[in-house]
Amino acid sequence: MNARGRTPRRQRGVAAVAAILVLVIAASYMLVRSLNTGLEARLRDDAATHRALAAAKQALIGYAATFPEHSTSTSAGPGRLPCPDYAYQGASDPVGSADSCSLAAKTETGLLPWRTLGLPPLPDGTGAPLWYAVSDNHRSNGSGVLNSDTAGTLVVDGGGDVVAVVIAPGAALAGQSRDPADIAGLYNPQNYLEDDNATTGDSHFVTRSNGAFDDEVVTITRAELMAAVEQRVLKDVARALERYRADPDGDDAGGADPQCTAPLAASCDDAYPWLAPFANPATAGYHGVVGTRAGLLPLERVNSSFPAPFVFGFAIASAGTVVTSGSSPPDAQCVRASSCNFYPTPSTPLPLAGPIEGSWGPFSEGQCTWSAGEILSCTSKRSFVAGVYQVQRDYEFFFTKLAYAHKPPGAGALRYRVLDAAGGLTLGAGMAVTIRVSDTVLPNSKIGTTSLTLGPSDHLDALSLDAIPADLEIDTDGAIDPASARSPGELPAWFTANRWQQLVSVAYGAGYAPGAAQNCTLAGTCLTITRQTAPGAALETVENVPGVAVAAGARLATQARPSASLDDYFEDDNANGDSQYTTRPATGTFNDRLQVLAPGH
Repeated sequence: MNARGRTPRRQRGVAAVAAILVLVIAASYMLVRSLNTGLEARLRDDAATHRALAAAKQALIGYAATFPEHSTSTSAGPGRLPCPDYAYQGASDPVGSADSCSLAAKTETGLLPWRTLGLPPLPDGTGAPLWYAVSDNHRSNGSGVLNSDTAGTLVVDGGGDVVAVVIAPGAALAGQSRDPADIAGLYNPQNYLEDDNATTGDSHFVTRSNGAFDDEVVTITRAELMAAVEQRVLKDVARALERYRADPDGDDAGGADPQCTAPLAASCDDAYPWLAPFANPATAGYHGVVGTRAGLLPLERVNSSFPAPFVFGFAIASAGTVVTSGSSPPDAQCVRASSCNFYPTPSTPLPLAGPIEGSWGPFSEGQCTWSAGEILSCTSKRSFVAGVYQVQRDYEFFFTKLAYAHKPPGAGALRYRVLDAAGGLTLGAGMAVTIRVSDTVLPNSKIGTTSLTLGPSDHLDALSLDAIPADLEIDTDGAIDPASARSPGELPAWFTANRWQQLVSVAYGAGYAPGAAQNCTLAGTCLTITRQTAPGAALETVENVPGVAVAAGARLATQARPSASLDDYFEDDNANGDSQYTTRPATGTFNDRLQVLAPGH
């Protein structure tokens, strides 16, 4: 009987234990489920934050690489970034629009200008707006030179050379107010950021802190920005060189050269320009030299005088306005014909043939200066001893909007610009010619100037100009037009404004030199590239490369600039000046960037 009585009690105890276990399991499940749900939410928030930060970084780099297309300034080159959104200024300046960069230096922190970048709103995973800061050197309204040697001014965790930071604020911490209706509070970094990130005016930022801190920071370093910018610059160089090579004298019709008797025939004038030998880029003249296939770009630089062994002749009718000044100006007829009288000495002719160069005869070296695109000023000098004094004569010729032709480069000659109105020319709208003759008693005491200016409806009996070196032209009107009468190898004005010519070298194979067959058919007539596509990857050798353009990255610790040494700008095979070139991922000892020249593409 006792045994029978104990069995039900034992069963009731087991049931109670089982019930407790069920409750414990259920509670544990709910706890784990709650924890997992919270973890999943945090992971979703983190993933959303990372996507927003990555999108912002990519958009900023893309904006910098294409900055010339965002700017109305012809001298504003790639590499510039929008300013942050500092403050709400009404419907004309809604939240997410870059402000004008009018604040003082180092007041660089604000909201990400997502509208300016062409993005949708980019909140982080908690719904907070992204914040952004830009280096003073890289502001969109900056006026200084910006190229690979321009350092970033932001400092993150004590390390410098950062050009921008993007910050995800995370959830609000104690003391931070985030009322969506409070516009002033929206632009207060103290409501969103912590530590150095919440201060403005010091260029310092942090990714961690000893106090309460939940900011997530991504950086854009100079190296990351310039990886895109240098590639943009090289593509512009490659396009200009290809336009030049395809039609250096501007006479092609429908892509066909009328001088060719057959495709790639020797009579075709297709060719890259003769280059300028490498010299200290800060002081180099950038003038092409016959036979040079590796070196600096040969440039027609606005407002920069260059040697010009030109041939010049003219005979001008009575039209036009003559102005004289000084105590003893030259005879007024000296600007109407190819002869001129020294006052008061006998006639001395301006040569109709033969280059004005060197020291042959009585003439010193000719000099020309391009200004504003097609305006050319050339000066030749002649000294004459009369009695006890010596007179120096300066001839200056200004031509505006006159149609130039080009002589293509040849195996033994540079490309030249030619002006020929031998049959007479009546000037049309926008066209002008000014010839100025000045006499100076040496040393440097001017005694008189006579100038003749002709404009629309005035007539030239004859006017000829030849042998003016014409290389890659620097655009001044903001329109690159390969079909115009100007140089087909035109580069944007921002190229020289930001001194990219000092950081770019070019080389091409003998097969693409002026007078060559324009192909790599013969062995040894083109270049070779050794390349590594990724860190640790095997080296590859690419033969028969027509040409390359190489951009020097930022100055390395072992390099000194400016310098006349190639290895202070370029590394490895790129610094040898031979036909072998190298490209590989950037490291602490190599940061050149290379663009292959591909004729016909």
